[in-house]
Amino acid sequence: MAVEKGTQRADAEILRKLRFVAKLPNGTLRRLFKLVTTDEDTSFYLIPYGPGNSYHASQHRFGAEEKQKSIRWSGQVDDDDEAPKLTLHRSGIVRAHIGAHEAGRLEATPFAELRGQHIATVHIHSLSDMPEHTGKVRTAGRDRDLVTSVGPGVDSLRAVIRANSHERLFEHEDTRTGWMIPMRRQDERLYIGISVFDDSKLGENGGDGVSLIGGWDIRKPGDTEMIFLMLRCC
Repeated sequence: MAVEKGTQRADAEILRKLRFVAKLPNGTLRRLFKLVTTDEDTSFYLIPYGPGNSYHASQHRFGAEEKQKSIRWSGQVDDDDEAPKLTLHRSGIVRAHIGAHEAGRLEATPFAELRGQHIATVHIHSLSDMPEHTGKVRTAGRDRDLVTSVGPGVDSLRAVIRANSHERLFEHEDTRTGWMIPMRRQDERLYIGISVFDDSKLGENGGDGVSLIGGWDIRKPGDTEMIFLMLRCC
């Protein structure tokens, strides 16, 4: 079994921070990324971890006719001190930040219109290089750790993030290999599905560290140009 099967639920009605952690076959725990909720509404942040302290945030375009794209990791907003974050707001606005520097802002799909579509992806290119989680695994309270076990031979993971503001259903129903997080803020609801996959084949060419992409507008036809934001931690 490459990745632990079974949808696990983490009720986020009272939660503030969710750390996603991989448990390797040797028993060690590696930090992957963090999801931070807000108290006011269903907006949330995604903050990737990385093996070092080199951070990058940028905006990119993927043409309708492009099959693959080479991305330059530096040259827009870079930092060696503060980790980047991707803000996904209930209004549909998505922003990439490193500290006080805004690397990009896109108008994506408002949460009210989401019906389980894919809104972000985290690529962990080398699990063995990721920072070790050495503290206690927290399973209660506002600050928790969500652990996914991976099997032998897996050194790269892909976490696909989907959201639905109406029901606990997601495109392709492949949250069987991850987490379902129901959020409720006042009269708003948002169900976040996070599917975790073995991505070792892609990881061989992905380099080290973590990359996170998001911000595209799922309302646009699939044959049009896609604009997205990227965070990179190395």
